[in-house]
Amino acid sequence: MFITTPLTVDGETFPFYSANLAISSTFKNGLLEACAAMRLVPTRLDEQGNSITSEENSKSIAIGTIEGISGPEQAALQAIHSAVQNYINAKGL
Repeated sequence: MFITTPLTVDGETFPFYSANLAISSTFKNGLLEACAAMRLVPTRLDEQGNSITSEENSKSIAIGTIEGISGPEQAALQAIHSAVQNYINAKGL
């Protein structure tokens, strides 16, 4: 994933994020409930194409419940939910 504004550390540019995403969902009173945690780590590639990360500049995002969320968090969770549903449908699960 591309960083909106690439990070520069010690003269090296980190144009990408490596991502770790965890989501859990359940139904509560007939409604979907979910929480998510994501860690974005600035990443660049060296001359051989190996990834180099800037762990000290990582960003962590946590959503403890979808109840009452809006904006970018809501849009992201809806997109993830749709992608997972599309995968389930495509695999016939």
